Amino acid sequence: MIARRANSESSRTDGAPTPAVPPSLLSCCRYFWRLGDAFDGERRDYLFRHWGRLARVAHRALTLTVRGARILEAGCAWGDLAEFLAQNQRRVVGIDFWYAPGVPTTFDYYRLNLETDPLPFPDAFFDCVLLTEVIEHFVLSPLPPLREIARVTRPGGAILISTPNQLGIGHLLKFLANRSNAFQSLESKLAGPWTPSRFHNHVYTLRELRTLCCEHAGLEARRLRYTNFLPSRGWSVLPREAVRHGAGTLLPVLRTYVFGEFLASSPKPEQDP
Repeated sequence: MIARRANSESSRTDGAPTPAVPPSLLSCCRYFWRLGDAFDGERRDYLFRHWGRLARVAHRALTLTVRGARILEAGCAWGDLAEFLAQNQRRVVGIDFWYAPGVPTTFDYYRLNLETDPLPFPDAFFDCVLLTEVIEHFVLSPLPPLREIARVTRPGGAILISTPNQLGIGHLLKFLANRSNAFQSLESKLAGPWTPSRFHNHVYTLRELRTLCCEHAGLEARRLRYTNFLPSRGWSVLPREAVRHGAGTLLPVLRTYVFGEFLASSPKPEQDP
């Protein structure tokens, strides 16, 4: 079932002056670093853990788009990233399978299950789609939602995907302690539904994400790498964390995430018989 909550405000694309350039990465970091202090409980913890990712993704999305561009955030949670993009004169739509209390009203919000519900948008509707820290939670095959995302993205539009790195030291230690279904093969993931876990149902390597998106979903890889977003605010010893993040530029095992920038493919011209 798909439920829609329309934007209750006039579009942010009207009235406000357009910045000459997108906000700097430092400005994005400052915004999300401070945002967690405005909330309590689970949302505060979420922002403290993910402020670096939100800042990096926001900066990249704003760099790739212009004022008035349509951006879809799939798996928007409380809508903090979508709200920031709306503040920067993008026309934003957020979707999630649960309605989080306190979701801002400055963008359209749809409550739907990305794994089972078709996206209620026409073909080539969005200029950019964000799917960050979502794909690892899928219980069913990720191909239908990826193909739906490709369908609603205009040819040449950007699709940004981030997911935890299976080869990261943290996940390898969890694997040694408990053989969870998060480490089953990609082939078994594509073959059928998995028994859901509370957290991640499959974590990806860079090669798996490339295979899934390019060979199966028909996307074009523009940039794909192991990376580390900025440290969590929860760390009490920042120097040690900073060293780990710096060393992560050398070895995949020390990198926390796989981050991909894909392009929706243009329709192939029909060949004459």
